[in-house]
This record gives sequence, C-alpha cells and structure tokens, in this order.
Amino acid sequence: KLPAVMRDFYARANGCSLFGGALTIDGLRFDYDRSLADTARQPVSIRTANMKVRPKCADISSIFFGWYKYDGSCLLFGRDEAVLMCPPSVAQPILYRWNSFPEMLVSEVKRLAAMFDDAGRKIDKDAPTIPPLAITRGTA
Repeated sequence: KLPAVMRDFYARANGCSLFGGALTIDGLRFDYDRSLADTARQPVSIRTANMKVRPKCADISSIFFGWYKYDGSCLLFGRDEAVLMCPPSVAQPILYRWNSFPEMLVSEVKRLAAMFDDAGRKIDKDAPTIPPLAITRGTA
C-alpha cells in the first residue's frame, strides 16, 4: 500500500526529475508512446520499479519509487515509512536511510542544489550525485 505521504506528493506532482535527472521520483505513466515529445512529459512509471525491474531480495512490503542516475541506486519505503536507498539490482545492503519522504526530498534538493551552478550546470562533472554511502539516520 502506498504511504499517505506519497499519495499526498502524487496529489501535487506526477513524479519528477530533478537536477538534470540526477534524482528521479517515479510517477504514473499514462501511455508508452516513444516519441520525443511524449517522453519529455511522461514520468518514469512507478509500476516498472515495482513489477518489472524490482531489485532481488526485496521485502514484499517494500515500495520502490525513485532512483539516482549516477549509479541506478533505488529509493524505497521501508516498513516504518522511512526512505531507504539500495543498490539497483539487489535490495541489500541499505546504503542510506532517511526518517521520512519529506526529510529525504528536502535534504536531497539542498544537497544537490549545492552541486549545480545558477545555470543548472553541474559544478564538478566527476562528483557523484548520490548521497554519502553511509546510514546516518538510524538503522535499516
């Protein structure tokens, strides 16, 4: 079941791609036309992350909802609605943990904004756009 905080987010936005796609929050894709114009307006489907490319060993209750372009790391809701980051093909180990979706979104926008200039260009082209690979907010 989709957490209430995510339903609230989807009431305002059908997913998003932030900082040139550095961080993507999936949404509901209404059609799969591959035209360039359509691709620009359609979000990555949350269904794909949960049904077609779901990481191995993922807990059945986990809901995958986003990812980082840098390495494909996935974002998912844990049992307590904490947001977890895991590698793209397996759900373990947990690489990072936030206490909530709002905490993750606000902290990641602030962190990523510092990596880009006012024109939207990445300041250090080689710097990873994923958060530091450490669990700093509780335990997974």
